[in-house]
Amino acid sequence: MTMGQNKVDAVKAGADSASVAVEPEARLRRRELLKGVAGGSALLAAVQPIETLAQTQTVILKANGQRCSISGMQSAGASVKPAHVICGGYSPGYYQFPQRWRLFDAGPRYYVLVNGIKYYTNTPAKTLFTKFAGASTTTLIQILPPGVSSADEVHWLTALLNAQNSVALGLNYPYTTTQIMQFYNSTGTTYTDALAFFKTLENL
Repeated sequence: MTMGQNKVDAVKAGADSASVAVEPEARLRRRELLKGVAGGSALLAAVQPIETLAQTQTVILKANGQRCSISGMQSAGASVKPAHVICGGYSPGYYQFPQRWRLFDAGPRYYVLVNGIKYYTNTPAKTLFTKFAGASTTTLIQILPPGVSSADEVHWLTALLNAQNSVALGLNYPYTTTQIMQFYNSTGTTYTDALAFFKTLENL
């Protein structure tokens, strides 16, 4: 990947407002692929995954034939599959090496980009993951193996990195980093169903 591909556009809503992320892969996907997000109380449940590829209408499936989405995980795989590609992702152990996060500043300082904010490998995990129950000094890289491997945040961070690197690594990952954090910040079955789904994509 070239440095030009690592550039991230941000739209500023005003001097006092936060930057809004337009991730390189997410910008293209949202424009061409996403069907939109429903509003109101059903917001999180209605977040649309990237289930088809633009122009070709190729469906994105899991290896077992299920649609590559949280709702699709709860339904049986189709007996007759349309033209499709397979979604997937790397396991937490893959990302224990900072260079595999791919996005970086001079140094290099590697990071995951969420909503226009760069969270570096040495950023305290609680800064990004407010539900993290570990020590306040634990950094993002330290929650990955061989670190705090029992925490849910291991899998949430892995999902973020898989989404961030989806295009570069050819993962066909179905959700963006912004959408993943919406699920993380949810409660109840929305949270648990999403977490279970992202774990199933740790298959490479």
